[in-house]
Amino acid sequence: MDEQDRVAAALCASTVLPGAAAAAACATAKLPRQPPCCNRYLLEFRGELFCVDVATRVPLHCKQVLLELVSVHRMQVGDEGRPRWVETGE
Repeated sequence: MDEQDRVAAALCASTVLPGAAAAAACATAKLPRQPPCCNRYLLEFRGELFCVDVATRVPLHCKQVLLELVSVHRMQVGDEGRPRWVETGE
Protein backbone atom coordinates (compact mmCIF):
# COMPACT_ATOMS: atom_id res chain seq x y z
CA MET A 1 0.00 0.00 0.00
CA ASP A 2 1.50 3.37 -0.95
CA GLU A 3 1.00 6.68 0.85
CA GLN A 4 -2.05 7.66 -1.24
CA ASP A 5 -3.85 4.43 -0.30
CA ARG A 6 -3.58 4.80 3.45
CA VAL A 7 -6.86 4.99 5.32
CA ALA A 8 -7.95 6.49 8.60
CA ALA A 9 -10.37 4.65 10.82
CA ALA A 10 -12.75 5.95 13.44
CA LEU A 11 -14.59 3.85 15.98
CA CYS A 12 -18.32 3.72 15.35
CA ALA A 13 -18.97 4.15 19.05
CA SER A 14 -17.51 7.65 18.80
CA THR A 15 -19.52 10.73 17.91
CA VAL A 16 -17.33 11.01 14.82
CA LEU A 17 -19.68 8.62 13.02
CA PRO A 18 -23.20 9.23 14.32
CA GLY A 19 -25.85 6.89 12.98
CA ALA A 20 -23.38 4.24 11.83
CA ALA A 21 -24.53 0.63 12.10
CA ALA A 22 -23.94 -0.70 15.61
CA ALA A 23 -22.80 -4.05 14.22
CA ALA A 24 -19.82 -2.52 12.43
CA ALA A 25 -16.60 -2.44 14.41
CA CYS A 26 -15.27 0.53 12.49
CA ALA A 27 -15.62 2.46 9.25
CA THR A 28 -12.86 3.74 6.99
CA ALA A 29 -12.43 6.69 4.66
CA LYS A 30 -9.51 7.28 2.31
CA LEU A 31 -7.41 10.23 3.43
CA PRO A 32 -7.67 13.39 1.31
CA ARG A 33 -4.91 14.07 -1.21
CA GLN A 34 -1.90 15.52 0.59
CA PRO A 35 -0.49 18.74 -0.91
CA PRO A 36 3.22 18.52 -1.77
CA CYS A 37 5.79 19.42 0.89
CA CYS A 38 3.26 19.33 3.75
CA ASN A 39 3.34 17.75 7.18
CA ARG A 40 0.15 15.79 7.94
CA TYR A 41 -1.57 15.52 11.31
CA LEU A 42 -4.62 13.42 12.23
CA LEU A 43 -6.37 14.90 15.25
CA GLU A 44 -9.43 14.16 17.33
CA PHE A 45 -11.10 17.18 18.94
CA ARG A 46 -14.38 17.05 20.86
CA GLY A 47 -15.44 13.82 19.19
CA GLU A 48 -14.59 14.91 15.64
CA LEU A 49 -11.74 13.62 13.48
CA PHE A 50 -9.62 16.13 11.53
CA CYS A 51 -6.88 15.77 8.92
CA VAL A 52 -4.61 18.84 8.87
CA ASP A 53 -1.87 19.52 6.32
CA VAL A 54 0.64 22.28 7.10
CA ALA A 55 3.38 23.69 4.85
CA THR A 56 6.03 26.07 6.16
CA ARG A 57 9.25 27.52 4.81
CA VAL A 58 12.26 29.35 6.19
CA PRO A 59 13.55 31.99 3.75
CA LEU A 60 17.30 32.38 3.31
CA HIS A 61 18.90 34.72 5.84
CA CYS A 62 15.80 34.60 8.01
CA LYS A 63 15.28 32.79 11.31
CA GLN A 64 11.52 33.08 11.21
CA VAL A 65 9.33 30.24 9.90
CA LEU A 66 6.67 31.38 7.44
CA LEU A 67 3.35 29.62 7.14
CA GLU A 68 2.66 28.73 3.51
CA LEU A 69 -0.49 26.59 3.63
CA VAL A 70 -2.95 25.08 6.09
CA SER A 71 -5.54 22.64 4.79
CA VAL A 72 -8.14 21.19 7.20
CA HIS A 73 -10.52 18.33 6.43
CA ARG A 74 -13.19 17.04 8.84
CA MET A 75 -14.67 13.56 8.74
CA GLN A 76 -18.42 13.56 8.16
CA VAL A 77 -21.01 10.92 7.48
CA GLY A 78 -22.32 11.14 3.92
CA ASP A 79 -25.91 10.63 2.78
CA GLU A 80 -25.22 6.93 2.21
CA GLY A 81 -24.07 6.54 5.84
CA ARG A 82 -20.38 6.15 4.95
CA PRO A 83 -17.67 8.45 6.35
CA ARG A 84 -15.98 10.98 4.06
CA TRP A 85 -13.48 13.82 4.43
CA VAL A 86 -14.84 17.33 3.81
CA GLU A 87 -12.59 20.37 3.54
CA THR A 88 -13.50 23.06 6.05
CA GLY A 89 -13.66 26.70 5.04
CA GLU A 90 -12.69 27.96 8.47
